[in-house]
Amino acid sequence: MSFAPGQDPESGAEALDIHPSVTVLNHLIEAKQWERLLTMARERLAQKVEDEAGHRYAAVALIQLRQSKEAKQHVDWLLRKDPENPFHYVLAAQIAVQQSAFRQARRHLERGLALDPEYPTLHRLMATVMSVLGKVKQAQTHADKAKKLDAGSVETWRTAEFVFRANSGIHGHWKERIEALQNALQYDPEDPVVLWQVGTLLQDLERPAAAEHWLSRSLATQPTCAVVIQDWKETFERKAFVYRCLSFPWRSLHAFRVSFDSIAQSKPWLLLLHLLAVKFWTAVILWWLATLMLLAPVGWVARYFMILHPAFDLRFLPHSWIRNQSKKARIAWMMTTIAVASGLAILLTSPEFVGFWAFLSLTMFILQAAATGLFILVRRTMSPFPPRTWLSFQ
Repeated sequence: MSFAPGQDPESGAEALDIHPSVTVLNHLIEAKQWERLLTMARERLAQKVEDEAGHRYAAVALIQLRQSKEAKQHVDWLLRKDPENPFHYVLAAQIAVQQSAFRQARRHLERGLALDPEYPTLHRLMATVMSVLGKVKQAQTHADKAKKLDAGSVETWRTAEFVFRANSGIHGHWKERIEALQNALQYDPEDPVVLWQVGTLLQDLERPAAAEHWLSRSLATQPTCAVVIQDWKETFERKAFVYRCLSFPWRSLHAFRVSFDSIAQSKPWLLLLHLLAVKFWTAVILWWLATLMLLAPVGWVARYFMILHPAFDLRFLPHSWIRNQSKKARIAWMMTTIAVASGLAILLTSPEFVGFWAFLSLTMFILQAAATGLFILVRRTMSPFPPRTWLSFQ
């Protein structure tokens, strides 16, 4: 977001004669120097506690730095001082979204739209919030309105992709999502959110190598974003087919938990039904339990010895020392660990039991590999081919 030089952000009022000037702060926003913006906004507030522009810029910086608790103090002051400024409701809604208070964000946006129904930022935020709340038709209406008002904005097109993403579980919308992101990249090819969206879309299209490339670019500009980190980890694991099969139990559990949390936010009355039916959970529960017992133990060993990246460090294990070992040494350590574990299991049970468990584990791995390979084949066959420019790094 950017503000007109020489004016208070998102309002027509002339800036106060306080240094640092509004023009300087606008340049910091354009350069995305949020820490410096916050410092200078605080300097303005030190000169005049009731400086409205100072509170506004401080709130913008704190929101970008994801310090929503402190940002809320400034926004609450702004809402008391000037409740007729629609931009203040944009800030309030952004804070509510960061705090996962989506219904509260919706109320702020409704008040803002009542003041200015032609404000594209309010429509973009409302489209995002409605998507999270499961109201896809209303989300699409606001996204279309944002296109009419501000079609030349990267924020408009990344919002459009987010709305299609929210409805993709039913209708796919692969082509629409690709088109929206291509438009977004034309306006800002380095926008970290768009890079993340392209990466996750490529991940959905079963292009993990390309997805890792795009998510790594997004992670380079926002290294502390938990969502990007988690998606990057997922893509890193998907690249290794054997490990993807071994890690199925906890990856599927994580996907179920994320879906459960989403339902809890949007339609809490469907939680019981969700537990029984969503993502065909009842159809795969026995399969999941079998993989949990037969694949997960080997998967944990493989994760520890083979997924060697700082992002995958396990706090309760001394992972750092093994990262300096060669690939052959890591494999040797892994086989030794499996052999020791098997020997202990034989001592505690019997050779027949361990052999039977190993046979079942191998059988389950073959079945899981066949199911995973079939899923990848079907997804690639039934989905559009991503733009070649998205894969050109390979």
